[in-house]
Amino acid sequence: MMKKRIALLLMAMLLLSGCQTNDGQSVETDATEPTATYDWMAGESPISPRRTGLERPGLTHADMEVTANGVYFIYDHPYMSLGKTAASPVILYADHGSDTVIKLCGRADCTHQTQDCNAYIQEGSLLTYYGGYLYALTQDSNGEEDNTLASCKLIRMDLDGSNRVEILDVMKYAKENGYTSVSNSLITDGVCLFGMTRHEDQPDGSTLQIVESFCYPLDGSQAEPWDVGIKGWQLYSCGDVLLTYGDAQNGGEYGGYYDWDPVTGDMTFLTDHPGAPGYFGAEEAYYFKDGAVRRLTYATQEEEILIETGLEEDYYALFFPDCIVVASDAVNDTSDRNLYIYNWAYELVDTVDITYPCDLLMTANAIIAETAQRFILTDHLTNMPRYYIEKSELGTGNVKLHKFKLPDMDQELQYHEEEIEDTEWLENG
Repeated sequence: MMKKRIALLLMAMLLLSGCQTNDGQSVETDATEPTATYDWMAGESPISPRRTGLERPGLTHADMEVTANGVYFIYDHPYMSLGKTAASPVILYADHGSDTVIKLCGRADCTHQTQDCNAYIQEGSLLTYYGGYLYALTQDSNGEEDNTLASCKLIRMDLDGSNRVEILDVMKYAKENGYTSVSNSLITDGVCLFGMTRHEDQPDGSTLQIVESFCYPLDGSQAEPWDVGIKGWQLYSCGDVLLTYGDAQNGGEYGGYYDWDPVTGDMTFLTDHPGAPGYFGAEEAYYFKDGAVRRLTYATQEEEILIETGLEEDYYALFFPDCIVVASDAVNDTSDRNLYIYNWAYELVDTVDITYPCDLLMTANAIIAETAQRFILTDHLTNMPRYYIEKSELGTGNVKLHKFKLPDMDQELQYHEEEIEDTEWLENG
């Protein structure tokens, strides 16, 4: 069974233009993301309220983009990728506030089952928004030696999936310049970053594999990518930091974190890795470690306990503009399927039990997107949006797991649900 974990996805939000899908749902008409206030909100959040264009920690396993009017997703099922049924992967879309997820196609005559559909995106990944368009990067080659079938292209399209333009054939550029593959791709702040691999013969007869980092602007203002000489691995952008992993500077066992500026190429050291993943901003980090949500101040290296959760090991904290969610990250362990939701006054607001059938690898993978109004949930690592939690219901004693309607995804749902049923059968003997 194929398990998909996706590379990082980032973008900057500029002006948006408007269009409509075939069922009348609107797609992007203004540049202002929705905001919301609830009675349970309290405390001062360090997290940027900006959601458009940011690949946020904890959500990097899903291809999605939150924009002013709605949420986009890339959904890919292994059977469909093998050509056994309808075209896949496809771009999905849901308006904010809607209970319906549709394929992103504005053609009334389309069956949404072939590669002619505007929702289809060949091997698509890294879906993002920039300057009035959607951008996607077709899947990189992940270091494969035989790249005869590998494809990696940067594609621009209108917000309904139409009028697609190839901005850069990344794989072609790599081969023309002596590289064999493309990997570790990332899009942020109007540029596309990717690694290209070349091989260098050594005096002893061995071959050294070298990966070099390149950058290319989405607006096409440069004729070709340029070598940015990054020493590190870009992870995500949290609004004020493009977090990059590199060497420790203070003897840390797990390496160090840096802020990389894609314009100047400067790398600013933040802190040695504290031994737990989480949110790493410009001055402070937040993470779950040894049963508690903690804050690390870089300047003093002081670590404070913010929430004693009472939970043991194997939990992960996701940090959002209005709240903190703690969930189990124990692999293939369903003993705790709760989402523990805290406000920024570090008070427990609600506990939501993930009761639907699922194959998530870990409970922390349930959340694939977050907006001012909702958490959007999946039931499988192929990341089909299936359920949502209304934030307005938190703290009321009446939280529900609302189920999305997917009116033009009958075939996808059939394979999706069969795979979950097979997994449940295996788990239950």
